[in-house]
Amino acid sequence: MTNIHDLTNLLRDVRSEYQTAWQKAEEERKQELATLQRDYVRNTPTYAAKEKEIQLNYEVSIVAAREKAAKKTAEEIEKLKAWEQARVSRIDETALSKINALRGIPLTMAELQEVLAKNGRSNYWVQKAVGALAEENGIPVTELPLDASLDTKLNVLNQLSDQLDKLLSFYNTGAHDSESMRARFLYLNDDILNNAVNIYNNGVRDLSEADAAERYVKAIKFMDKLKTTQDVEEIESTLKDYVERVKMGS
Repeated sequence: MTNIHDLTNLLRDVRSEYQTAWQKAEEERKQELATLQRDYVRNTPTYAAKEKEIQLNYEVSIVAAREKAAKKTAEEIEKLKAWEQARVSRIDETALSKINALRGIPLTMAELQEVLAKNGRSNYWVQKAVGALAEENGIPVTELPLDASLDTKLNVLNQLSDQLDKLLSFYNTGAHDSESMRARFLYLNDDILNNAVNIYNNGVRDLSEADAAERYVKAIKFMDKLKTTQDVEEIESTLKDYVERVKMGS
């Protein structure tokens, strides 16, 4: 995989598949426990053994779903990292010598765009050299179609990997602590994934500064103040309201 769009689409699929697998395992456990309570006598060795078996099967299902999701995405993230690192290793010395010959010469935005187009727009070091010419001429590099730096791209990929790990570790529809709520509503949500694409393609500066993410964090901080079971519906309603407002840009 060599495209951040493909990776984020994969993460959407993996997120959905894992949540579905978790919910299925939870529902199966509930049904089996109901059958156990109906058909077996409590406080007997047979009841205890069957209850233990149900819990073990549930845990095995969750672990299997978690391992499948982690393996599926980890391989693709590493492939994309390797591809980006390989791009940096390709140096077009001929193009660079032409671009460096322009140092000290006043250049306009249109001229820089032409230089970039004619000397290998997709080459990492050509882009860096043209960016240096832009800075030399007082032209914002953000106005040129330049890729993000390798450091920025690797940072985005690491953050996506970290969020996936947290989603897989803490997702639990039956828990209402702040970390579980983050796993349900924040980690790898569509706003985070779309923002990651923007950063990766040099659209915004830093993932942690995204307004959408900040608004989700405010919602989660609010949830931390609500501790009792009876507050659960209000917690979820409040967070969903934040989600809708973020999507509408309010």
